[in-house]
Amino acid sequence: MAKISGLPVLSTPLGTERVIVADPADGGRTKSAAITPLVEAAARPTVARVEQTASDLARAYREISPGPNLFAFPILDPYGFTIGGFRRDGSLSQQHIDGVSTLKLAREFTGFAAPTMDNYGLIAGGMTDRGDMTLAPGPQGQAFLLTDGYGLTGFSIDRTGAVSGSAGVPAEPPSISRADAVRGWRSKAHGMRFRGERAALAIIGDSQFREVTGQANRPLVQRLRAAFGNAGPGWCCLNTSSVGYSADDGGAMRGDASVTVTGTWQNLLYQPWSPDTRGIQSFSAGSTYVVDYPGALAISLVELHHAGGGIRYRYGAGNWASLDLGASPGKVVLAAPPAGPFSLQIEVVSGMVKIAGVVLAAATGCLVHNLAYGGSSALGWASVDQAVWLQALGRLGFDAVALGLGGNDESQSRSVAQYTADITSIVSTLCSANRAADVALCLRPQAPRSGVPEQMDAYASAARQFCSTLDLALFDARPRFGASYAEYGYAGTRRQLFGPDNVHLNAAGADVFASGAAELFLA
Repeated sequence: MAKISGLPVLSTPLGTERVIVADPADGGRTKSAAITPLVEAAARPTVARVEQTASDLARAYREISPGPNLFAFPILDPYGFTIGGFRRDGSLSQQHIDGVSTLKLAREFTGFAAPTMDNYGLIAGGMTDRGDMTLAPGPQGQAFLLTDGYGLTGFSIDRTGAVSGSAGVPAEPPSISRADAVRGWRSKAHGMRFRGERAALAIIGDSQFREVTGQANRPLVQRLRAAFGNAGPGWCCLNTSSVGYSADDGGAMRGDASVTVTGTWQNLLYQPWSPDTRGIQSFSAGSTYVVDYPGALAISLVELHHAGGGIRYRYGAGNWASLDLGASPGKVVLAAPPAGPFSLQIEVVSGMVKIAGVVLAAATGCLVHNLAYGGSSALGWASVDQAVWLQALGRLGFDAVALGLGGNDESQSRSVAQYTADITSIVSTLCSANRAADVALCLRPQAPRSGVPEQMDAYASAARQFCSTLDLALFDARPRFGASYAEYGYAGTRRQLFGPDNVHLNAAGADVFASGAAELFLA
């Protein structure tokens, strides 16, 4: 056994290097965090540098959420379970560790600090409680790791001290960053699972989240409902004129609810009084909208979001109930619907009737408000009157938001600076509507468009910076799909994850995209 010493010093840090962080309270599950101040120390992890490294950790782990259980340089037992390590404040865990310099473990077996792993991710050794380095036979042992989005080693120092990969060059960024930014939703998740509560997730996105086109909403909603229970269709858009809609695409996913229209109605876009910035209007008495709910789940709440007018409504062939909605944006809670499948009829009575949509919700489980629509961009959402939209979002209510924007900003030739400014404006409005809400940015992989400069890589690089500043979680789908469109595109690729238009995901691609996004919200 030989001590780790005299290892190469990394070149000037680039600011995106990361190191494994393990959480024993989460079964030893590993995360990652920026280690810019630690690169030099980590490249020479001798016992003599332990105290200096510990003091540096307080600066390096500001991006990790508060709490005593997150460990940098985790100490693992031979089975791969985390038993101790440096806390985020630079101190050592005292649960199983006695002393600082020696890293002596209060266990019968030897634990490993800065564990050594082989190419399969299996623990092959590590620094012992005496500061010695023990390695399993073979050249694959790695004393210091930087991993890519798949958990594979992108840069390492091997058992001889040689550097694998270019010194100082960071590994491929992970697909999920700042998962701690959705910690509020994780508390809500516990309530849904064990206390019979309801929590709402809003999706603000483009056609990738509408089922006729990109269809990523369906597997995402299915995963959330399977984990936390089904709280019903959620937001039902009545304006189905946008790309990616069909009459049965109301609700969180296709089949949740459908709409039919009679009479004269005008579809409205970019309306800040509506949570999804769309609506319908009519001054033709007798014109109706019918929302059909086909499910057996008991719906306990029906809300009508509007901007005024005189209407009446009923369920099925029941009695009509008249409502004067006034002349200002608002919402009204309608009478409880009958059990089982039902039809909600809304009829114009007087004045200019403006309706944004309806909410159908059960008492418990995960309620998904799908506000996405085809052609949607960060520019579009940021361009509506934010003060008015804030009020509309507040009336809707949500506990977390998945932002799926970027593809259409690319097609509109929005620069990185412009895209960043638009996302910042949207997030500011969301947090003003509910300061406790968690927000996650979900970026799709690059797809070619004729005459459109490819910007997704640049957007993703910028997002890694502004998500930290804005306290956003980030799901970057690129590592999940492949290095280039040639690997996952529509024609002639090994794994076809896009449809024939080379823009929208196919069913397999939607599953890949949604599975990554769901990881942020499944606690």
